[in-house]
Amino acid sequence: ITDEPAGAIGPRWSSTGTHIAYSAQGRLVVSDADGANAGAVTEGHFDTNPMWSPDGDLVFARETSFVDARSLTSVFSVDPLGERTRQLASIAGGSIVPSSFSADGTRLLVTIYEGKNGDLYVMDRDGSNMERIVDGPSDDTGGSWRPSV
Repeated sequence: ITDEPAGAIGPRWSSTGTHIAYSAQGRLVVSDADGANAGAVTEGHFDTNPMWSPDGDLVFARETSFVDARSLTSVFSVDPLGERTRQLASIAGGSIVPSSFSADGTRLLVTIYEGKNGDLYVMDRDGSNMERIVDGPSDDTGGSWRPSV
């Protein structure tokens, strides 16, 4: 459904199934479900790992700098038209990548890399109240929330 020359990475469907977001050449793109009306919502950065928030915004990882030949990332949010971008969280000397939202959309599960391995954290939707929930000797990444019942 895309004709991106370098490919589309990390596609995610909107909760309604009417749109898809993906990373292409370092920018986030949103299109209709059939690939029509594709348009970049971010430019000029290296943006990856898009995911739709319950309120319809996109939350994603943005490469913000390099230190000692390693990329540092922060978590950002953008509306699906690309008109309102804001930083939610960053880690001094580390990288942070979003994983999933709680069922009510108020909390976000993220992986934070400080050193070699990642640990799982939760934070409020606005980036506040960050709390480590898994701290182990190996990579703890890509968690998800238990479905609400």
